[in-house]
Amino acid sequence: MTIIVPSPLPALPELLDALDDLNTADLTALLEQGLTTLSRRVSAAHAHDEFTPFHRQTPDTRQDWGTSFLPNEKGHYATGGKNNEDAIVCDDPAGSLPSIITQAATLGRLCENVETALAGIVGRIFPLHEQRLELLGLPTGRLAHKNAADYLRFQTHVGFGVARRRVHTANAIHPDTTLASLADAAGTTTEPPLPEVHDAAVDGDITPRATQAIIDALNAVDEEARSVSTDPEEVTKLIHDGEKTLVDQAREFDDNAFTAYASGWKQRTSTRINPDGQAPDDKIAEKKRGLRRIGTRGKLSIWQCATDQAGDELLSTLVHAMNNPRATPGSHSENTTSTSEAGTETHAVDADGNPSESLDTRTRDQKAHDALIGVLTAGLKVPHNKLPDQGGARPQMLVTIDLPLLLRMMHQSGIAPKNFDPAWLTDGTLPSFELSQGSYTGQISPAAIRHLLCEAEILPVVLGGAGQVLDVGTSERFFDKHLRKALVARDGGCAAPGCTTPAPWCESHHIDPARNHGPTSTANGVLLCHHDHRLADRGDWDIHIIDDVPWFTAPPYIDPGQVPRRNTYWRPRRE
Repeated sequence: MTIIVPSPLPALPELLDALDDLNTADLTALLEQGLTTLSRRVSAAHAHDEFTPFHRQTPDTRQDWGTSFLPNEKGHYATGGKNNEDAIVCDDPAGSLPSIITQAATLGRLCENVETALAGIVGRIFPLHEQRLELLGLPTGRLAHKNAADYLRFQTHVGFGVARRRVHTANAIHPDTTLASLADAAGTTTEPPLPEVHDAAVDGDITPRATQAIIDALNAVDEEARSVSTDPEEVTKLIHDGEKTLVDQAREFDDNAFTAYASGWKQRTSTRINPDGQAPDDKIAEKKRGLRRIGTRGKLSIWQCATDQAGDELLSTLVHAMNNPRATPGSHSENTTSTSEAGTETHAVDADGNPSESLDTRTRDQKAHDALIGVLTAGLKVPHNKLPDQGGARPQMLVTIDLPLLLRMMHQSGIAPKNFDPAWLTDGTLPSFELSQGSYTGQISPAAIRHLLCEAEILPVVLGGAGQVLDVGTSERFFDKHLRKALVARDGGCAAPGCTTPAPWCESHHIDPARNHGPTSTANGVLLCHHDHRLADRGDWDIHIIDDVPWFTAPPYIDPGQVPRRNTYWRPRRE
């Protein structure tokens, strides 16, 4: 039998000295294996056994000793960080938990910089077909990946935003070497745009968030300085001095504290170079305008908007229109407001003509949101809205759902076909799979789109088992333009009590669903804003048309008195 004796592991100093002799592939493999072993070790149930313990050097009976204990140069803890007799010592400080935590944080920062630097390389060579072929093995010409960030998303499984940020960060701090080919070893190399930030990131001294805060602060100051025609040499010196200051502080502060510091530095420096508050060049503001989706929080999608002064005026007009309690339509009678006992105008009365309290509990921000959604919804409905076509069709919000789910939703909303049998949903007649997704957002809750069925444009598409399109029908609209005009003439705007949303922002709603043989007519229709339409769909409004006037009753848990109310904003109450 042959016994194989493994070669002893080299001493740590020798191993570290040998790292420079390894090629990048071997070094990466070694580090990956080491980090994997470390990850498993510290994640184990008895990980605490791996750390060298501390112990008191002498008994200490003081009660408030911990507030002044600091680590000293030997890794021990003592009063004021000095080697006092009351020190808490560790026989191997490098193996203690505080030391490992600090080193692990450095490892994380170093790994992030490695990924950022690699992303920068990809970003630089991706548009260059020959270099891309040599380094990434991607063919010349068109690719499945639209850009470097998209390629990195596919390769590393990070989000597109993270990949794009890494490319931008690398371009901002790392040197750029542009090669005519890989054989051109010299190439044309630039100095790091931000050498202090580059060195700190390479050494793992500052966090990715601090790096981004420095880049943002320096770029903002640079743009403002140039917008007010500051001397270029002075701008260069300002950025150089600011970079060193920010990097020094980033080494000392945690992320939150440093972000606040960087923001303060940016404001102080901007005041210095632009003491009169001169408005920045319009071209800079124009470059920064934009609207983007930045993520999700639970079931909410978070959007970020930066607009110019004209856009701000439009949005502000919309917000104030929906939140001004004393606003009245100029073309209507002066007798359109109703004052409650609290002295506030509610634009709502009960059956006896007495002013009633508003049941709208939405905040100012919620009203602004609902108004914006209503305006966008109305804009997409306009046949000639001048928006670009989408593959030859006018822009529409497109939601794709399978037939069983559509029939279930239509049944729940009372607009299922006349020959529909609800038993089909449970007896296996229809397939059991469910598909509900938007064109841009992906999977979407059926409940979130149920109220759209009231006036949706439904396009029947028959799909085969593999998802292929077998047949496409024609669309049907429940409330046509003539019925809608009649509703507008009668209701004026949203008919819900106290609501001031104008008709162009409203949606047509069936009061009595089809399962109750409710017709598609003005007697069974009402104009509702986006917010009140959702309330009606979930049963929070009981609506009746009496003498050609829509009356609304809230559920008992909102209004125990069950008082019918009507809107007096668009149509004044009759004396």
